[in-house]
Amino acid sequence: MNNNENTTIVEDEGVSLGEIFSWIWRKKILGLIVFLAVALVSFLAIYFIGNRSVQYTVSFDYGNTPRLEEGSHLDGSTFNYLSLISRESLNEVKSNEEFASIDVNELLKSISITETNVYDSTNTTQLVDNYYILSANVSNFSSDEQARNFFLALINSPIDYNQTYLTALNFESGFSLIEQSRTYEDELTYINNQVNLIINGYNSLIGEFGDVSVLLSNANGNYIMSSYEEATSYFTLSQIQSNINITLNSYNYNYLSDILASNNYIKISDTSDLTANNPDIIYYQTMYNSRVNALIKANKELQAQVDALTQQINEVLNSGNGNIIDSAALQSLIERRSNFQEQIVNNKNDLKIIQGEDGLGGILNHITDELAKGEEAFKADIAFGTTLDEIVTLLENETSTYTSIYKSLYANRFNVNYRNAGIIDTTGGISLIINLAISVVLGLIVGAVVAGIVGYNDTKKDKPKKIKEVELKA
Repeated sequence: MNNNENTTIVEDEGVSLGEIFSWIWRKKILGLIVFLAVALVSFLAIYFIGNRSVQYTVSFDYGNTPRLEEGSHLDGSTFNYLSLISRESLNEVKSNEEFASIDVNELLKSISITETNVYDSTNTTQLVDNYYILSANVSNFSSDEQARNFFLALINSPIDYNQTYLTALNFESGFSLIEQSRTYEDELTYINNQVNLIINGYNSLIGEFGDVSVLLSNANGNYIMSSYEEATSYFTLSQIQSNINITLNSYNYNYLSDILASNNYIKISDTSDLTANNPDIIYYQTMYNSRVNALIKANKELQAQVDALTQQINEVLNSGNGNIIDSAALQSLIERRSNFQEQIVNNKNDLKIIQGEDGLGGILNHITDELAKGEEAFKADIAFGTTLDEIVTLLENETSTYTSIYKSLYANRFNVNYRNAGIIDTTGGISLIINLAISVVLGLIVGAVVAGIVGYNDTKKDKPKKIKEVELKA
């Protein structure tokens, strides 16, 4: 009877916390091994799986960079922020050896760019901030440094495009036209175009940047943009513009066309031969003959057309059919003849102008008069050309100054603003600390459970032996 009671007492006892810890402690080595294995596997699994969703992000804007916010590059070509993540843009950046390991096809699967607009809290229509967020999976890059440099190169690509355009930009194409001009009339036209380019250019700069002051240094008689240390002069844009006008006025620039027209000056490049054999003199005579002959020939051909149409009209009128006189076909013949007759009149007027004193005829008369002067021939013509040469030299210097100012002002506005001090940021995934904590806790739990179960089973095997010992003692 006592043996059964003792057995019942042993079996009915509950499992205490101490017993559980004793089971675990009994198999502590096994529990430690399981803990380490589970913790390590968990850490690696969480790291690699979680890393798939980790992204690098860069928040930025282009600040005051001219025209990008308006949707165009400096040269007027279209700019769209979405083009930054196009295959073409990515391949262009990847061409740098530093990014050779980047797979553009894989990068295209995760890279994205969004535009964020921030409005005033009290006025939802007032935009107070605008920026872009560029992001891509961490797995696309071999390191944080590579990702940072790649994003920088990608974001700065429109700035680089503008800078390349600025570097190659010049405003000197008009000078080749000036140099190639065979007459003073043409040369003055191209000079005027260059003057307007510079004057209007300063107006545009003032409109874009305000009437800012710029530092200039004197280099071989030409003022160019300079640093503070090298500067010799300090001008506002409007002052530079005014100085150009003042200098041009010293040459009576606004009256040069009238002076030329009233004197019929001719442009002579080779002043060593002031005879009728001079190529420039021959050029004017040839030009006169060509234009006169062309107009005379044209009028002969037009008159033939008029005569043919007149004959057709007369045949219709003499056909005896009164209904045809008012027909559309007859009216068409009459209108065509009228147009040809009008062209003949216009050509005759042009011919009078060319042959007149105000046209090439006056220039030929001037040439004849000058050739009669012998060694004194064409002195005024050459002096007029010298004046134009001085103006061209002035314009070359002013164009160089304007170009340097233009490039400097625009280049100083090229900038990118980043919203993060480190430029690149990491989002998503699980941090290493949290990963470590989860892995340790999971390892402890699994290790304790395994150690406890194995320890419990070993203890259970020992129970029958202990019960028998109790019975025997009883």
